[in-house]
Amino acid sequence: MNQLKKLKGKLFLPLCPLLLATVLAGCGKAEQSLDAPTNPDTQDDANADAVGDIVEDSDPEENGDTETGADSEPEEESMPELTEEEIAALKYIEKIGVEDFYGDKSVYDAYAPKESSNEDGYVFYYEHGLTYSASACNFDSLPILYDYMDGVIEYDMEDWETEGSGYTNVQLGEILQNNEDRYQFATAQKEDIYGTPFVVNKVFYLDVQDNDAGILWELELSEMNVDEETDLVIDEISRCYRVNLDAIKSNGAWLADDAKRAEQQQDVYEPREDDNVLEKVDGYQYMGLTTLTVNEGAAQCPVMVPMGWQTYIKDNTAMSTLHGVKVYGAIDMLIMKDFLVSVKTDADGSYKSYHDDTERYRKVKLGEIYPIAGYDMASYVVLTYDEKDYLTKEFLPQTEVKCYIRINEDYVLEYTITLSPDEYDDSTNVVIKELEAAYGIDLSEYYYKN
Repeated sequence: MNQLKKLKGKLFLPLCPLLLATVLAGCGKAEQSLDAPTNPDTQDDANADAVGDIVEDSDPEENGDTETGADSEPEEESMPELTEEEIAALKYIEKIGVEDFYGDKSVYDAYAPKESSNEDGYVFYYEHGLTYSASACNFDSLPILYDYMDGVIEYDMEDWETEGSGYTNVQLGEILQNNEDRYQFATAQKEDIYGTPFVVNKVFYLDVQDNDAGILWELELSEMNVDEETDLVIDEISRCYRVNLDAIKSNGAWLADDAKRAEQQQDVYEPREDDNVLEKVDGYQYMGLTTLTVNEGAAQCPVMVPMGWQTYIKDNTAMSTLHGVKVYGAIDMLIMKDFLVSVKTDADGSYKSYHDDTERYRKVKLGEIYPIAGYDMASYVVLTYDEKDYLTKEFLPQTEVKCYIRINEDYVLEYTITLSPDEYDDSTNVVIKELEAAYGIDLSEYYYKN
């Protein structure tokens, strides 16, 4: 975060005397009534209506006030405080004290995400794709407090609209009121490193407290960093302030677009400078052909490998990963002269290695050895297990198809196909079927069933 932006709450406070003088001179900035922003991520009519429904929590005509400007001061009852039981039930949000650091050092109550930093009157938090900040201020005047909020929002919008900021389609919604509180939504678009657009949604909220003091907090959502807990955090803040914040939520548009981009990117084959280049094979969408060689030509073997964004070919190694399918091929020496005994010995060794590593693998099973049609001497065996994911720590099912094709008396091609259902997509079955055709094996049991 830009350090100047991070400190903007502190920077505005020393301007209080100047701002006060401006207001007293009759130049106070009246509250604007703007259209609600068209959030590119929530721009359907239903959501637009939902935002419109919360412009006011009370009917201004009942109070003899038909204006919604910041200079109007409706005499309304304050929102009910959360009970101790309600606060204790919060998982993500807690009640904290925020010091008026540049004022009289008074401390005001606020609701903020747990584990927020709180130093020198400035509260900050970043997690789950959400950035939260808050600071306290007291001008002894509600109109000036509203003007202060306007100034902060104007500063942010100028920052977003600055050339080179990366923000486009910047939109600022109308000022909404929640009793004496005021809040305003803003939205914009940015692009990730691949050029895929994502939405940045933000709400500015002025929590008016006793003596015309206030807590100005901001909550910003970056669509590309949201997770399964993002909406839960937003919902709890909404509950604390009795306000609907659904307008800043993401509907998953970037996630869907990024998944589509990632799927398409996997099909791009660009060999590295020191790689052996695969030759495209007619009749196949993905398969390419190369020849592996070992010990200066002691054994050579043509292999077919899926061509994609993670394909690496060396003299005696072929690797590729795409659409939930990983392949690894290499020429090795036979463990024993008897081919089938050699296959069983190698397969048993793999099983024992996985079975003994209980920290990383579970439910390890080794199937029977089957012949591969079309070769003088070739077999395959299927090994299944659940493997621990390094990031999520979940155990995910894997299927490892180990193929053995004898090249000569001393060497064998070992070609392993690993299938990861958690990474399957709409292109997976095409890759699997092409491997079946290339090597004469049946993998129909492991097709992607969407």
